[in-house]
Amino acid sequence: VTPMLVLRAKDGKYVVFEGNGRLAALKRAFPSDSIPVTVTLIEIDPVKQAIVHNHLRRTRRAYGLE
Repeated sequence: VTPMLVLRAKDGKYVVFEGNGRLAALKRAFPSDSIPVTVTLIEIDPVKQAIVHNHLRRTRRAYGLE
């Protein structure tokens, strides 16, 4: 099993980009529980980070998530 990979968003939250299905399954299996999950935080340079965040924002907006 590959690790869950996350990026830190500008708002301080984390965006999962590998392991979304596992995270969704955990949320469905334990809807009212808070369980610790180990993830790998990916750090990228600021220029690439801005590009990724802009893409994520456009994608979320397109799917009505913002």
